[in-house]
Amino acid sequence: MTFTGSLRRASGVRRFAFLAACCAIAAGQQSAFAQSQEVHISVQVRRLDGDPVGNLKSKNFHVSANGQSLFVTLARPSLKKVAPDSVQTRLLLILPSATFSNAGDPLSEAIDQLKPAWRAGWQIAVLTPQGALTPYLASEQSLVRAVQQPTVPPISYRAAIDSLRDFSGRRLAMVVWDRDYGTLFALRKAAREVQAMLYNIGGNPDDNYSYGEAEKGSTSSLPAYGTNLNGASSGPSVGGLAVVNNTEIWSAPVALAIDDVHAERSFRTAIRDAMNDARNYYDLRIQMDPSIAQIGLRISADSPLRVTAQAYTFTSDTPPEVVLLSKTR
Repeated sequence: MTFTGSLRRASGVRRFAFLAACCAIAAGQQSAFAQSQEVHISVQVRRLDGDPVGNLKSKNFHVSANGQSLFVTLARPSLKKVAPDSVQTRLLLILPSATFSNAGDPLSEAIDQLKPAWRAGWQIAVLTPQGALTPYLASEQSLVRAVQQPTVPPISYRAAIDSLRDFSGRRLAMVVWDRDYGTLFALRKAAREVQAMLYNIGGNPDDNYSYGEAEKGSTSSLPAYGTNLNGASSGPSVGGLAVVNNTEIWSAPVALAIDDVHAERSFRTAIRDAMNDARNYYDLRIQMDPSIAQIGLRISADSPLRVTAQAYTFTSDTPPEVVLLSKTR
């Protein structure tokens, strides 16, 4: 065999080995990719007084699984104008049935208050009193036309809320409450299942406040609140509460506690609060093994925080449980 032939043969062997190595690497990458999925964690961050915390960066969020840190990317909702690279928002308006006599014209009231939401690029749908669900639309004119010309059969409010399930962004629902607590609890459950924040229009705003553990002490500057064996006292006020039982005064701090439902007096306040809540919304995105059932989240910030977090995926895989690690500071 000539030297040239030997060289060619050796070169061919090297090429075959190189191609085989490339195939092995590609197979490994595909296998790794097949074992990874994108998981989103919707996080709302507030201070203890309820004020949104809107200045956090990706470095403030620490996500871990099985003792290993995961790389986090961060996206935020649009605030004042449409931003294509921002987390988008969908809002479902659930109007009361026609039998609710005190409802007035809630659609007109809502339309009057939605201008900031349109500017921010929200997509909005309406479940009419007749049970017709419009598409999610991005302009007042389109929404009004869709309400006036329903072309779909009636559906339940549960099915309407479920229309938010596969949306890859911030999910909101506003309901004009008909004073039926059973319906409200069912709406709350349905909204929670699709990770949607529920704004209960016509609810009692005092329900948004919670109270810390009572302590003995002088609380003459704090308002009285609550009902006990010795009689009823006046309603809550930001700053604290005091309950008198003839001989002792007990106090506890008042804090704005917004979990997955926010009670609102009107559409005006609901839209205002929903726009404000966009400031405290963070969409964390991580790549992880879909077999992992639990992930930890720690937030580094300068002040004590109130945090709610829930993971979701855009596949059939069950999202992992999010555990808030101690000391979100």
